[in-house]
Amino acid sequence: MLTTLKYLKKGGRITPAVAALGSLLKIKPVLTIQGDKLDKFAQVISYQQGKKKMLDQITKEIETRFKDIYKQGKLKIFMAYTYVSDKIEEFRKEADEALKKYNLKVEIVDPLALSIACHIGDGAIAIACCYEY
Repeated sequence: MLTTLKYLKKGGRITPAVAALGSLLKIKPVLTIQGDKLDKFAQVISYQQGKKKMLDQITKEIETRFKDIYKQGKLKIFMAYTYVSDKIEEFRKEADEALKKYNLKVEIVDPLALSIACHIGDGAIAIACCYEY
């Protein structure tokens, strides 16, 4: 989830008009990466809504797409962020609570690489399912 559209506009990923309208409406995009493809997943109007949307989706993914990996005990949960270390700890606690019913916890929380962070700006947070080899 991104907190600003500024860097998407600067990088040419959205038009100035879309950025202006989105900023006016305080829209925060929630993106998804599957494989090497980045897509818009949802739009929310608050940080809290974005966190809830991501946690709802990660639990849905555990129960569907990653069901077999979860049953094998090889599913790992990670988080990443850009310059919001205080907010990511709060999100981690919320995620751990949501994942408790699966007996899972967030295992690693790391800052995103600068090569990604410079395109999405500060305040971004992410949660991911990974397969343990």
